[in-house]
Amino acid sequence: MRKLLLMLFVLYSLTTFSQVGIGTTTPDPSSILELDSTTQGLLITRLTQVQRDQINAPSTGLLVFQTDNSPGFYYFDGTIWQPFGGFDNDWLGPGTADNTGFIYHQGTASVGRDNAIDDGLHFQVQDGDALSGTKVGLGSIEVIEDLIAEFTFNYGILPKFNNFADVGSATNRWRDLFMVNAPSVSSDMTLKQNVKSLSHGLNTLMQLETFSYQWNDETIGSTVIPPEEKETHLGFSAQQLLDVLPEVVKTHSWKVLDEANPDTFTRIKHDKLAVRYAEIIPVTVKAIQEQQNEIEKLKNDIEVLKKAIQQLSPE
Repeated sequence: MRKLLLMLFVLYSLTTFSQVGIGTTTPDPSSILELDSTTQGLLITRLTQVQRDQINAPSTGLLVFQTDNSPGFYYFDGTIWQPFGGFDNDWLGPGTADNTGFIYHQGTASVGRDNAIDDGLHFQVQDGDALSGTKVGLGSIEVIEDLIAEFTFNYGILPKFNNFADVGSATNRWRDLFMVNAPSVSSDMTLKQNVKSLSHGLNTLMQLETFSYQWNDETIGSTVIPPEEKETHLGFSAQQLLDVLPEVVKTHSWKVLDEANPDTFTRIKHDKLAVRYAEIIPVTVKAIQEQQNEIEKLKNDIEVLKKAIQQLSPE
């Protein structure tokens, strides 16, 4: 009898080893374990990140639910713990009906290239292995096209808000700016306040020192411009203008210092001064007007002297 019971126990163990069902008597043949319930779910081990990282020699495929620091399911891939999904910032789901998630990638991401180039880039778009010719579409008709070391834009570029952002900075300056027409600077009187007649004129203009000069270190990329090929420029001294005509000297900028507060700007002093040359034009106009008034006065004086001489001359 004891041998018979032992044999039945062994046979029973063998018949229940392939599939185990909880809540069902007919587990699916493709599963080793099937849970079936309409009122309850499966509760996975819940750990903090510290507790999860303290698991000794976790097996590949081990699954836990992390309760802090980006809570969600994590599985061990044999090297590190990977998020299993269920986060607020989901990964992008191409080909799905609800393709609203974010792209997540640690390291350099690339579109259109087998191997992304790690050159300080976080995102790269490229036509295969071509070095130029990449086009990126933004919106419906706007296109950015990559030429040889240049970008082209097929439509205008605007700041998000009026009077909100700069192009270039006191340290990172653009080399040249090419335009078909002269730049249009806002001058509508409805935009201005504290409007006063200009006090600067001929006297101010006569104090300005003018110079011709070349830049100290002139490089374009890794190309150093040799002295004999440097261009000679004409201009003023920003330091001297700061004493005589400070209104035209750019001494500071307003910058965002914390991306968590993108609408908060802080006044930052420049380590290099810049000059708003166009704002010297009104001073020049005022000086010419003063000079012309002086000329007209002298002309009147000359006419008076002429008449006086004529009266003194014998007939």
